Amino acid sequence: MKRKAIYLLLILTMFSCEYKLHDNFVEIEKPDNEIAIGIQLDAESNGETLYLSESNNIRFDLETSGHEIQRCIFKLGSREWRFDSPTGTFYISGYGHESGLDTMTCDVYVASGTGSIADQIGAESFYGTFSWPVVFLVEPASSLVHTVDDEGFLKLSWKKPALIEADFVCYKIYYGNDICAVIDDVDQLSYVCKSYFGEQGYFTVIAEMKDADKRWNLGQVFLSADIGITADYSQNDSIKVRWDNPYNAAVCVIINEDTLVSYTKDKSAYIPRLFGHADQNVRFVFFPYYEEDRLMDKSMTQFVFLSLSSGLLIALEFNYPRFGYNLAEDVLYVSSYREVTSLFLPDCKKIATYEGDISIEWSNAETYSAPLDHSKMAVRYHRIIELFEGKEMKSVKTILCQPYDGFTGPVSVTKDDKLICFVHDYAGNNIKGLVYNATTGVLEMRYDLPFGCYYSLDNSKMSSDLRYLTFSNGSSLLVITIENYQVTNTRELNLLYASHCFHPFKPEEMYVSSNGKVYLYDCKDLSVKNVWDYPGMNVGNIDPKTGYLLVYGSGYAKIIDTETKQLLFTMPVDDRNEISLFGNMLISKAGYALNLDKYLIK
Repeated sequence: MKRKAIYLLLILTMFSCEYKLHDNFVEIEKPDNEIAIGIQLDAESNGETLYLSESNNIRFDLETSGHEIQRCIFKLGSREWRFDSPTGTFYISGYGHESGLDTMTCDVYVASGTGSIADQIGAESFYGTFSWPVVFLVEPASSLVHTVDDEGFLKLSWKKPALIEADFVCYKIYYGNDICAVIDDVDQLSYVCKSYFGEQGYFTVIAEMKDADKRWNLGQVFLSADIGITADYSQNDSIKVRWDNPYNAAVCVIINEDTLVSYTKDKSAYIPRLFGHADQNVRFVFFPYYEEDRLMDKSMTQFVFLSLSSGLLIALEFNYPRFGYNLAEDVLYVSSYREVTSLFLPDCKKIATYEGDISIEWSNAETYSAPLDHSKMAVRYHRIIELFEGKEMKSVKTILCQPYDGFTGPVSVTKDDKLICFVHDYAGNNIKGLVYNATTGVLEMRYDLPFGCYYSLDNSKMSSDLRYLTFSNGSSLLVITIENYQVTNTRELNLLYASHCFHPFKPEEMYVSSNGKVYLYDCKDLSVKNVWDYPGMNVGNIDPKTGYLLVYGSGYAKIIDTETKQLLFTMPVDDRNEISLFGNMLISKAGYALNLDKYLIK
């Protein structure tokens, strides 16, 4: 906008005026004529309207038809500029003034020139008022607001600024430092951003003018959607997760490196529950709704800790859980570090908890005895064995490993009240078997095993009649025969085995997994009684309650009837954690128990 003179003509009429000559005389004079005066303003205008920016110098010239100027008063809002001459200049600052329309006036007083007494004393004058529409072309206050439109996309809206449309170039919408839209229409006062999906960032709207000095910021908004993610565990085979993102987005759900849900545009998804899957953080990755807007670095990730296994959580995976089962009591035992808890089956309700004396033993529970016909239970730690009576876990005796160097391998409590266990004997350079009275804790007998003290029996198994003990030397499986608490024979299964277990009620039967097959051995002579093909599967154990054999691997668990040799049930599992079968319950070292009553009935 260029500076342009504005000329206005005004017909002034004379004021009626009352004045005193002295206390007893007042003269009233009536106006009886009119005069014409004009004013010319030199300012930025279109010839009618003044356009004011942040800094403005206004020059005026009054034409008074030969009459003497008395005063003129310019008014703009609360501001005034007074002059007693027909010409002058005044300054108007636009800083702090709201953008938009206003009005400026000029009150003009000129002498009447009638020669009357009132004229002579300055009490008679012609009066009139000029007025001009004024538009302040200053950077407006922020008017930018954000909403969600009916389709679920971000909508930015702003007010039209006061401007000269001929000077307008465009609106530019910035996301951060990047231009995401350019709008040429001065009357388009909103923009829908379909690439925004709730991530943290800020939008700015700029009005660009031909004059580079007039680049107006119409507002800036900082956005970050507070997305809540909830999980519904009411279904046993899947978890329904919902997210309340107000903006449209495509979402991927990722566990470890596996993408379970890929770019769903819904606001919920089902995640399959896999028995034995450890609880962990699940990644929810939000992307722009449309594929063409999905740049490599344009995403937002939220982590939610979810319980991914089916079944009941009975122990925390990271608390070193170990499990035992008492058939006589139909009670499951679970340890968390060194603390042991007994649970009713099948609902896994807590019965009792043993915490122990940390001054005697600070290590974790390692393994349990597996009684079939009595209620006494043993829990082995590294340096002690705790003996309990019944599901209430009434403490019977604490067995210390001294003078030996720590317990190893399985433990067992017999029907005739003997505790059988094994210790490292560094002085004797071997591993010894020890026989205690399970009530008094008195050591009654000891015997030597045929290998050095630095070996471990932690992967060894012992038959329920105590006649057979297994030991792995890394490349094969040794089967040790024990008669009257003395080693009588040691034989080797010369095969690369993966896992094995004894049948609890047929102690001479041993199941071994090797190279995709499950072998049934007779421990009396190590003859093979049967072979099944189960590629990628490991032997778990035989449930003392049902007699069913558990094998698992390659993402599945299979239940086999050891009497009929029939496959009874198959289910997908997370087999990265060890799985056991006790009391018709699948138990995972991830800390979960799953009741199989509705699948297996015996």
